Amino acid sequence: MSGLWSFIQRKGNRELLAWLGGAAVVVVSGIWTAYVHFSAPPTGPGVSIDASQGGIGVGGNVSGSTISSGARSDNASAAPEPQKRP
Repeated sequence: MSGLWSFIQRKGNRELLAWLGGAAVVVVSGIWTAYVHFSAPPTGPGVSIDASQGGIGVGGNVSGSTISSGARSDNASAAPEPQKRP
């Protein structure tokens, strides 16, 4: 233990350990980034959307898609009637 302490007490050794630690962080980060970039994304089960009782369910990319809410098409564009106050 005293040999390790005397090694760390020298300024040059501390600087060397700091450089080695920094280099280790850079190398590990680079390996992790390459792994994440080149590995195939996990495949999972397909998405199932259930919009029951008049709800609207959307899943995935719906840009430019037609969304159908299950409302009657003969009355879909009509504005709701105003409510009468008692």
